[in-house]
Amino acid sequence: MTEPSSISNDPLDNTDLPQIGPQHFERVDPKHLTAGLVVLTATAATVLAFTIALAWIVSLNVDGSVAAKIGALLVLLILVGSAAQFLYLRASLSRLGYLVRERDISVRRGVLVRTVQTIPFARVQNVRAQRGPLERSLGLTSLVVTSAGGSLNIPGLRDSAAQALKELVIDRSGIDEADQ
Repeated sequence: MTEPSSISNDPLDNTDLPQIGPQHFERVDPKHLTAGLVVLTATAATVLAFTIALAWIVSLNVDGSVAAKIGALLVLLILVGSAAQFLYLRASLSRLGYLVRERDISVRRGVLVRTVQTIPFARVQNVRAQRGPLERSLGLTSLVVTSAGGSLNIPGLRDSAAQALKELVIDRSGIDEADQ
């Protein structure tokens, strides 16, 4: 016969759990929308060029009026899709933000699926600033905070804000800045 275990796992009262609440999330730089628009425009232009080439190839084998109708329909679909993507980009920028509290850092994002991701400073293992060519040209930086449980990415920060935030996270987390 086994003895009863002294380990318990009783449920917690959820009214005592910490809440992020209605605190103010800092917004990222509006130039982040510009970066998204550059990518969107390049993608739409590439798809449009392939569509025009496809319509031209089809017109060689099919009646010209049918090919023109197909091409016009495809161009219209590309334009409508690009407009929808632009509206989505604007909405996602309005939701994207970060919050630094005494013991943690959070990022909020999402239009259809809204998420808030939080990493306590005590769990931070690495902090790095990333800048691709497009971000560099706009003076923007993405800050990536990594813990054992995953990473948190804050895109669209002004370079100075990203550096200050990186230093704050390093200071609060107690990680060695030489390793960063």
